Amino acid sequence: MALLIFAWSFLLLISWTIGTSILNVVRADCFERRGDRAILAVWLGIMLLAIALLAVSLIAPLTPFVGSAIALVLVSIALRSRATRVEAISLYQAISQKHLFVFLGIAIFTAFFASQKVAIDDTGLYHFQVIQWLSKHGTVPGLALIHFTFGYPCSWLALAAPFNAGFLEGQAASLTGGFVFLILALQLSICLSHIFENRQKFEDWFFVATASLSFPILLGSGLVASPSPDVPTIGLTILTAWTIVVACNRRKNINNYLIPLVLATAALTVKLSALCLFVTAFLFFILNSRHNLFHCLKGSAIVFLLILPMLGFGFIASGCPVFPVSLICFDFLPWSVGKETARRITQIIHDCSKWMCLPGAPQNVEGLNWLWYWIQFQKQTFFLIICSFTSLLGLFEFASLRQIKGDKFIAILGISGTLFVLYGNPFLRIGLGYFIVIPAFLLALFCHSRSRFRAIAVLVTSGTANSWIGFSHTYFAIFGLTLTLTLIVWFYSSKISNIAFLTFLLVTLLIVPVKLHITQPTTQLFLLLPPQFQPPTPISFVRKQVNDVEYLSPDREPHFFNPCWNAPLPCTPELTHNDIRLRNPERGIQKGFVRNSF
Repeated sequence: MALLIFAWSFLLLISWTIGTSILNVVRADCFERRGDRAILAVWLGIMLLAIALLAVSLIAPLTPFVGSAIALVLVSIALRSRATRVEAISLYQAISQKHLFVFLGIAIFTAFFASQKVAIDDTGLYHFQVIQWLSKHGTVPGLALIHFTFGYPCSWLALAAPFNAGFLEGQAASLTGGFVFLILALQLSICLSHIFENRQKFEDWFFVATASLSFPILLGSGLVASPSPDVPTIGLTILTAWTIVVACNRRKNINNYLIPLVLATAALTVKLSALCLFVTAFLFFILNSRHNLFHCLKGSAIVFLLILPMLGFGFIASGCPVFPVSLICFDFLPWSVGKETARRITQIIHDCSKWMCLPGAPQNVEGLNWLWYWIQFQKQTFFLIICSFTSLLGLFEFASLRQIKGDKFIAILGISGTLFVLYGNPFLRIGLGYFIVIPAFLLALFCHSRSRFRAIAVLVTSGTANSWIGFSHTYFAIFGLTLTLTLIVWFYSSKISNIAFLTFLLVTLLIVPVKLHITQPTTQLFLLLPPQFQPPTPISFVRKQVNDVEYLSPDREPHFFNPCWNAPLPCTPELTHNDIRLRNPERGIQKGFVRNSF
């Protein structure tokens, strides 16, 4: 825990400095409140750092020295701005002991969850393996030939790579996921302080609503303790929607509309599931550019520069710049996985997500006969999707409350993102950001206007946090508590303060997830260092060889989704192609792999 808090503190300082210079260069003036501006700066800074590290990985391994050098260069450039230096002094003078105690409390709470053992299968399958490749060898040509998941472009994994060395090797896997939750929790505390001090704006309630719907899932799923790119994608989806709301209801400065576009583009470099977020932000940017051709070209140029490292990684690792999308694949490259293979992998992902990736599940199933099976395992997802579409109807029904602008773009984001995720990869962690933005907007309208309909917020947030529970004593106890609090808010809405109302939400949200997490046998208190990254149960590996490529593989039936966890490189459950060889035998695996047919 102590290591995580120490590292997060440095990351906050570095990313805030970089992000503040970005805000000053862009001259976005609608984020005038100090807390809002600071959080936004941290997000902008950490994402620029991640993208810069991914760019550097194309030519060099991401060692601690390289990572520190890149951070130092970006901070040095940022501090050349007098406005950034003045803002840094102003923020330092504004920080009190109260702020430090709040930060420390939030950091300890986050570190407790983030320092638990990683149990996310995808982290064992490819997150940590890719981090190892980037930290030791950089972006390796033909890496996707070893396993297709190694070819996913992801700037977030590049951010974690410099921490995977020395005594921290294998022990800092949760640093980045916990950092995202820390930023979100800090922003929640800022919004709550505005509400408690009666200085709230609509966007404060909007963020509180998104946090209420997402935090129990992030904590209960164990995502906070992993480097999963789903965590920053969820966070950036929430933040981008929040900036759209702020920009729509503040000064009509054309530069303000650039911030959501930058955030959405950064999310796209983390995971391709952010495509709908990017399209919505780009549409928002274009429609508010007032036919200013120069501004449109400037925004497009920034987008291109930000996604260029992602395209470069995809080109080098798989021969497909946006792998696993098969739209653009350079089959003539000797290290390319090939367009047909990319198309087959996409179909595997679709089928896997519909049947929860269970062994023996039907393959290439047509129609909707998977739906009932999927609902049984994805109750929270189904509940949120129902809430999302119902809330869309509610926006029209309660038009008299809708004096806040930005609802159309929130609706576009939520509906397009939900449909996109349902079609491609209907997992809760993939689409959580899309699922919650429309319900959060409607609930924020109720809460901001102090309508009695804010009682619905208790039902929706409690249902999101607890809908996965089967029929049991706990289920009926939570149901009774939720119904009681809902009726209290409904009949005594005018008499219930914001503090009491938010306390009701907190109780229904966290009582079960926190209790279950604390009482799990695997939960431990790691005061100094996080636990060593390793599989939940011991795995034996066998050594295999294809041509001149030697690799490890889990000693199980060959299957694409058997994770290697922390096994030495190279390791794969199953090769993407069985005819690979070293690209440069004299230099070994660091120079990559090619198809033997080439």
